[in-house]
Amino acid sequence: MRGLEAEVSQKPWVLRGNRLRWFLRLGTLGLGLALLWIAVRGVDPADVLRALAGADRVWLALTVALVMSGLLLKTIRWAVLLRPVAPDLGFAHIMGILLTGQAGNALLPARSGDALRVVLASSKDRGRLAAVAAGIGIEKALDGIMLLVAVALVLPTLPAGVAVADRWRSLLAISLGSLAAALLALALSPRMWELARPLAARLPRAAGKWVVDLGDRFVSGMQALRTGGRFTWVFILSVLTWLVMALTNLALAAALHLPSDWSLGLVVLVMAFVAVVPGLMPGQVGPFYYFVRLGLSAFGIGAALSAAYAILLHLMVMLPPIAGAGLYLILQHGFRPLGIRGKE
Repeated sequence: MRGLEAEVSQKPWVLRGNRLRWFLRLGTLGLGLALLWIAVRGVDPADVLRALAGADRVWLALTVALVMSGLLLKTIRWAVLLRPVAPDLGFAHIMGILLTGQAGNALLPARSGDALRVVLASSKDRGRLAAVAAGIGIEKALDGIMLLVAVALVLPTLPAGVAVADRWRSLLAISLGSLAAALLALALSPRMWELARPLAARLPRAAGKWVVDLGDRFVSGMQALRTGGRFTWVFILSVLTWLVMALTNLALAAALHLPSDWSLGLVVLVMAFVAVVPGLMPGQVGPFYYFVRLGLSAFGIGAALSAAYAILLHLMVMLPPIAGAGLYLILQHGFRPLGIRGKE
């Protein structure tokens, strides 16, 4: 105990770092709670319950089927990315790890699920940690490009009266410029990394080694995708994944008897993505409800219907990964309180 106290006294930055992390966590949690309060303020629970009770069961079933299809497409995409570096992982194992990562992103702070994915996919071979992380980096880069495409498609279709609709041309130019820059950066990543690598190598010991290794793996992964022809498949799977997610939003809108406008599906998709990326709070409840309701308000949808929509979409997006992750962890690693040991 004395040794620990002496170490902390000799390294005050350790204590300051811990305090800073706690302050940041409390700050992000406070922001998430504030967004939740804004989202539920003025909403009548009785009206929300009536909207939920009046939902069309057939459209709800189709929405669930589309959610599952999206998870399947994400699994196939990640399997294609993992194949060169982790050929020993079967498809069911890859899906279990992906669901566990998504559940971690939903429940843990700072989107820790992505790091959890790296650890689980590298449990049999720690030497592929950086390669797996680089594959997830490529996945996130493609999702960022799909987000920019969605923004570019939806801006010209925003209803009149929306604050940003008056400036959609300038915003569209910014979005298209960002999309072009992202595609160019992805295409020129080997050359850009060649210039940035010496700077990364100057970072302090372990951090510098990790960043250099990760950058090398990312670039080699991109080159392997190009030469093997797998990049086309990964890109197509990314497009299909985002299309299915947009259709999910439209199917849920039909279930609640809302306008079936394709731009609504894209707006909600963009807003939901913006809500969950920062990882402000467990479950992302506050940000998710706030941003989804904000997106629906552009189409003149009232408080009760938009709240009902946000509740159903949140449950459908969050529950399948959490349930799938729980099942995977029980079967793979065992859960002694239930008397289940799982695979050794």
